[in-house]
Amino acid sequence: MKKKIFGVLLTLVLAVTCAFGLSACGGNPALTKADYLKVFNSVITTVNNYGTDSQLARTAVSDTDFVTIENVTQAKNMLKGNVAMLYFLKNLCNTENFEVKNDFQDCVVIDNVSSSTTQTFKIRLNMSYDTQTESIKSTVYVRDVTDAETSIYFLEFEFFYDFDTETLNGFNILGIMGDESSLTKSNVNYFKFYNNTLKQLNTTTTVFDNFATDILQETNTYLSYTFGENLPDYSTQYIQAMVEAFGA
Repeated sequence: MKKKIFGVLLTLVLAVTCAFGLSACGGNPALTKADYLKVFNSVITTVNNYGTDSQLARTAVSDTDFVTIENVTQAKNMLKGNVAMLYFLKNLCNTENFEVKNDFQDCVVIDNVSSSTTQTFKIRLNMSYDTQTESIKSTVYVRDVTDAETSIYFLEFEFFYDFDTETLNGFNILGIMGDESSLTKSNVNYFKFYNNTLKQLNTTTTVFDNFATDILQETNTYLSYTFGENLPDYSTQYIQAMVEAFGA
């Protein structure tokens, strides 16, 4: 089977997903791991139940620039493909020696379970909370370093969660995924999930064209990043996440 994180998502979402932000967005680790767990678990539960009941300037988009994905099965598959990474973040927050920091953190995972060959991924991630705007974000950048043809995978989540009522009001997912050497605007996707409805930024508009151009420029900055050596290994947490998300 093709690389889990890329093969499954490509099959489910055709080039859906991923994303990023280029900084901690002025956030700080004001939230505990328990707080992040509430948000991640709330999103995961919402996606599972669905259908059964940056600091760089980006082109501005509005709600009218999005179109509703009417096919519930298709929408749920898109959501599950994107939200799979939250299972990994959830497992990290359940790891005693993992700390939420006020910056990006690097790690490595070696997946010898969810694909026919052993795959190695280097991951850059950040969980941030802006106390002024109450913006909760999680950004994940994954680079497949198994072979010479490097694939990348970005996800930038923005959560709207009320800690007083423990209510998830919605979330956004910005993503880009594909081979590092051939990324195009078609690899960019932007989703909004509110009121049990999934909407996607309309890819046929000038707004999308400009927005995707901005995201590709941000991606180029990420591609210039070099991972260090002796990264912490969270393979167990990653493999467990893929099993949880996809039943591998």
